[in-house]
Amino acid sequence: MYDTTVIPVTFTTAEKKSMLLNLKELIDSNVIAIDLDRHQQLILALRTAPATDMILNKETTEIDDLLDALSLACKQFTINR
Repeated sequence: MYDTTVIPVTFTTAEKKSMLLNLKELIDSNVIAIDLDRHQQLILALRTAPATDMILNKETTEIDDLLDALSLACKQFTINR
């Protein structure tokens, strides 16, 4: 049996910026490794994801739900500086 804790997240503009910046830092620091063969749709989402002031432009992003899911999944992981 697993002990699961639900952490509520309010998707305010500030929270969206924070999650996207955190995801970018994790990827840029090579903390996250993505298998190019298994996760082609995620790679497509990352490559087509333009952001202005760390706000994702969902109109031009392919498969933006995957990018949102990854950002949310990585929310609790940060780079210690």
